[in-house]
Amino acid sequence: MIDDLGTGMDPTPVIAEQPDPLLFATVSGAHLYGFPSQDSDLDLRGAHLMRSGEVRAHLPTLLDHVDAPSYLPELIAAKAEREHGPADVGHARVAADVEHLHTMLDDAQSASPLPDAHTAHDALHDFVVRVRLD
Repeated sequence: MIDDLGTGMDPTPVIAEQPDPLLFATVSGAHLYGFPSQDSDLDLRGAHLMRSGEVRAHLPTLLDHVDAPSYLPELIAAKAEREHGPADVGHARVAADVEHLHTMLDDAQSASPLPDAHTAHDALHDFVVRVRLD
């Protein structure tokens, strides 16, 4: 299944350029987070999410699910408007908010049912080899 994630950008050509078959691909960077600038390219990555088990990184969507700082929508809009331009925010407040969000991430990781280390390396390796040989 190929989904443009509401970005208006079709990832099919980028996926087709990959030298090996992809098991899983997701758009990353500005397109995934919901604030691509006019000259943003399309990045592909793999990911997991500790809390829900769903890959959900689109920041405008996540605003409805987390206790985010009230100025975050304006930061997202500023980033989409000019990728490397300045943001008109209080840097001390942002630093404090980032620290708070890091604490939330640490708490989510501690509460996650995911194992601390991967347990399926051999099975995944065998699967990848089988898929590439097909």
